[in-house]
Amino acid sequence: MSQRCSSDDSDVKGGPLLSDEKVGRPQAAEVKQDCKSGLGGLRDVRSAFADASLRSRESPEAPQNLLRGFSLLFDQNALFTSHSKAYTDTTYRSPIFRSVSIGSAAMAAGYTDPKLSVDGILKGSTRGSKVKDVHRKPPKPPGGYIEASTTFYTATKPSTAMQIIRAILGDMGVDFTENSTKFKFKCETYPRGYRLPFNIRIFTHGSEYAVEMQRRSGDCICFARIYKNFLRRCAKRGLCAKLEPPEPKGSLDFEGDFVLGEMQGSELESSLKPLVEMAASEYVDVKSSAVCSLAQLTTGKAVKQWMRKNVDSNSKLLKQLLVAKNQEIHRPAVTIVANLSTEKDFSAAFNTRDCLSILIKLLDSENAQVVRESSRALKNIAVAQRKKTSISTTQIVGLLKSSDPRVQKNAKALQEALK
Repeated sequence: MSQRCSSDDSDVKGGPLLSDEKVGRPQAAEVKQDCKSGLGGLRDVRSAFADASLRSRESPEAPQNLLRGFSLLFDQNALFTSHSKAYTDTTYRSPIFRSVSIGSAAMAAGYTDPKLSVDGILKGSTRGSKVKDVHRKPPKPPGGYIEASTTFYTATKPSTAMQIIRAILGDMGVDFTENSTKFKFKCETYPRGYRLPFNIRIFTHGSEYAVEMQRRSGDCICFARIYKNFLRRCAKRGLCAKLEPPEPKGSLDFEGDFVLGEMQGSELESSLKPLVEMAASEYVDVKSSAVCSLAQLTTGKAVKQWMRKNVDSNSKLLKQLLVAKNQEIHRPAVTIVANLSTEKDFSAAFNTRDCLSILIKLLDSENAQVVRESSRALKNIAVAQRKKTSISTTQIVGLLKSSDPRVQKNAKALQEALK
């Protein structure tokens, strides 16, 4: 550092040390003087610059708010140690300028810099802007692992693929949240009354992109059907290659859902009565499994007719299930109520102040499926009972503004039924 301090200013190849004469900065001579007095370390050099006042020469009392630009006279490739003379035998190349932007007040005072915009940000910089980089590539799969059986590859741009997947999930009625930074969709659906969460992610895979669907929990067979449905829709939109011809009937990959519509009499009762008894069980897992099964089975006419034989006891059981704290219980229970409310006997049993208040309270649930099925149950009760129901139109105003089109549809039908 002492050798550098004794050198002449003409050795600097980068031109003059100071480029803005309006801002008072520590001159090279001052630094030399400090160096001669024994300040040889990098910390001492910084202290010398900090002690110099950042004030205008025309108005010494007012501090400047524009920037501090100065040169650090050391080799860019030099190594730093804790010793005082860290830089030795340096060969000066070009000065290193540090510019610190501190607001636009100095801009109004007449201090300008061609590299700065009005707000003090470097021109061409994207810092602070909300513009997304549409050319950003998806990340690589963690550890290089990809689900082999539920992944396809595409050459479509990631931004376009995200738009296509978003539209397909909406058409399939899947609840999802999107993370564009990770190129990820966090999805939930409820086949047969059971919750089935899964993720869809786009990864960079060589010159192509991998679209992976990963099951987080739930029925694996239902997940396989959902993936095939998703893959078929992607093929129609050109996101992947067309599927092979469908397998012959009789395999596990069937499209229909199992409904006890063909069973009658004692055979139907022997199948449904154990499920109703399980729904009244004190064990949460047994109760949840039975309620989820009934949520699917009550879509059939034969099951509804069998449930009507014991309207009072079944409706009382369902009201108890609606107030269960466990979401895995009250979510399928409200689906059962919505399915059975199309029958006049059940709609009359559910058209009570306590039951309606429970359904209205469930409209504020954080789960989209609970809100959707609660609105459907209220709509079915109102349509079946017409003016006999005690539902108020003020209680469904929020449903009309819902972002879920299915909730909006139920709310409009409910509003028409209440007129």
